[in-house]
Amino acid sequence: MTYTDISNEIRKDLNIVIPIKQILLGEGVAQKAKQLCTDFGKLHLICDENTKDFVQLDCGKTILSATQKPTLAKAQELAQIEADCFVAVGSGSLNDMVKYAAFLAGKPYVVFTSALSMNGYASANVSLLPPQGLKKSYLARAPQAIFMDLEILAAAPKRLRNAGIGDSICRATVQADCLLAHKLIGEPSYSEYFTLMQRYENEMFESVEALARTLIFSGVAMLLGGSSAPASGGEHMLAHYMELHQPDAPQSFHGEHIAVTTIAMAKIQLEKLQSNFDVGAMQKFPNLKPQKIMAKDFTKIITGHSQIEAKLKSVGAPTCPRDIGWNEDIFARALVDAKTTRDRLTFLDVT
Repeated sequence: MTYTDISNEIRKDLNIVIPIKQILLGEGVAQKAKQLCTDFGKLHLICDENTKDFVQLDCGKTILSATQKPTLAKAQELAQIEADCFVAVGSGSLNDMVKYAAFLAGKPYVVFTSALSMNGYASANVSLLPPQGLKKSYLARAPQAIFMDLEILAAAPKRLRNAGIGDSICRATVQADCLLAHKLIGEPSYSEYFTLMQRYENEMFESVEALARTLIFSGVAMLLGGSSAPASGGEHMLAHYMELHQPDAPQSFHGEHIAVTTIAMAKIQLEKLQSNFDVGAMQKFPNLKPQKIMAKDFTKIITGHSQIEAKLKSVGAPTCPRDIGWNEDIFARALVDAKTTRDRLTFLDVT
C-alpha cells in the first residue's frame, strides 16, 4: 500500500498554504480509513447504495439512495446529524451535499472519493437544487482532507471518468478567456494555477492518477482564487445556457456538457483571434480598457478544436450536441446569447 500526499506538491509549487490538510492519492487508501480519521473525533459516515462498502469505519452511518438528487433540503437534513466530523464517501452530488451540510453545521468534513467525475472535491463551492428552480451555487468550505484510492477510482464506470476528462479539458479555453479578461478589465490571469493544472493534462486520457491530480489541481485553483474563474470560462456559460433552455434534455453529466462546449469555445476563440474584433463594443464592462489584442499573445495557450475533439473521441467522450441529446437550434442560439448568463468577460463577448 503506497500513497502520496499531493497537497505537499501544491504547497511547494505555489509557495502557499492551502486549507486542506491532506490530499492522499494512491493504493490502499480506503483500507487505512480508521487510521486516517483518528484525529477527527466522533465521526458520521455518509454514503449511498453504490459506495456503502468502500470504507469501513466504526461510527454512525447514513446511506442515501443512489438516485438521491443534490438538493438543498437534503443537505440541511444531513446538517442535523450529531457528530464532530462528517465523512463523505462518493463523488459529485453526494460530496456537494455533505460539504454543505458540514458548512451549515459548522463542522469539518473529509471525503473518500469514489469517481473522477468532476473537479469540485477541493473547492469551497457546491451546486445544489433549491426548493424551486434549477441548480444554484452555494459557498461552503473545503474538506479537511481528501482521500483518493486508485483501486476504487479505476473501478468506477468509464462514463464517470470521461466526465472528469470533460471537466478538465477546458483548461486551455478557460486560460484564454482569463488572459483576455486580464488584458481588457484587469482581472487576474491565474497563470500559476494554469501551469499546475496543465502538468498532467496529456496523461489524463490514459492514467487514472494523472486525471485525479488534474481534477484536484483545478479544484485547488478555484479554492485559492476565491472564484470559479480559473476553471470556468465561456464553455461553462454555453453549458449553463443549454441547461437553462433545454431542461428536458436526456440525463447527462456536467463534464459531458463541458466536453461538447469546450470544442465549440475553442473554435470561437480561434476565429476571433484571426479577425479584427471590436473590444469597444463590450458595453457590459464599464472598466474596459480598449486595446489591440494580439493573437500571438494567445499562441501558447490556444488548443485547436479539432485536436480537442480527437482526444475526446479517443476515450469515447461526447463531442457534439446531439451526443448528449441537445437541440442543435438551441445550441446555435447559445453561441450568441450565452454571454448574458454571467457577468464574466470571455471570447463570447467579442464581436
